[in-house]
Amino acid sequence: MSAMTKHYIGFGFLTAVMIGLIVYGFVVAGTPSQRMAANFDNTRMSNFNSISYQINYYYEDHNQLPAALSDLPNIKYYNKDPQTSAGYDFTKITDTSYKLCATFSEDSEKEKNSSYDDFYMDYGSSSGTKTHKKGYDCITYEIPKSYQTKLSPPSAWNNLYQVNSINHPAANENFYQGSNNFISWNGDFAKSVNIILLDTGGKTIGYISTTKLAATQNTANTYWTALTVFSDQDGKVKVDVKPGKYKIQIINPTYNDISLSSEFTITSK
Repeated sequence: MSAMTKHYIGFGFLTAVMIGLIVYGFVVAGTPSQRMAANFDNTRMSNFNSISYQINYYYEDHNQLPAALSDLPNIKYYNKDPQTSAGYDFTKITDTSYKLCATFSEDSEKEKNSSYDDFYMDYGSSSGTKTHKKGYDCITYEIPKSYQTKLSPPSAWNNLYQVNSINHPAANENFYQGSNNFISWNGDFAKSVNIILLDTGGKTIGYISTTKLAATQNTANTYWTALTVFSDQDGKVKVDVKPGKYKIQIINPTYNDISLSSEFTITSK
């Protein structure tokens, strides 16, 4: 056998070995496209888990599911498909269940059982292990029972979360129209309560202040001219207040806590 022939045989053997190693690498680690698909799906499910935790906390605070994912804080960091940059679909099923949907790159069972499972992530979450099909598919979630039970704040914090009593107006106190009349209470800050003017029969006259109008007011008191109230919580429509006898009701909408003042008088100046 000539030296040249030996050279070609050796080169052919090395080439076959290299091709075999490449093929073996694809079998063990998956092709680049398979690895990319698995990474995309891992990111999607990681985002789903983050969104589901945010929804749990939202439910705990509001006792209801969000109307849309945009209602959740910091949602922009998770509501983005890694491949298309599109937002995920959110649909309510019941009062405590919902589904998140996306277009997946591969079947999760195929990714889990494949030889490139180093790129597969366990899709477990607080709501249990989740699987998906290739293409458009939805994952169903249920709010855990621990988030569905509204716990009362510790007694030492009651004055921070509830309206226990109204100090002003006091019984038979005079509020003078055009003056800065002082309204105060023991309880949560003005930004967390609605203050409503009622007639002596309990009929609503209008809003003195709301959680929207006092969104940054960190005090358990406010001032009022006693000239007008608002017919809506956004403060867009004013209603004139006539002199007479009234009551004030303060409501914490989060805890549905209500307190009613004694009867007081509004007097024209």
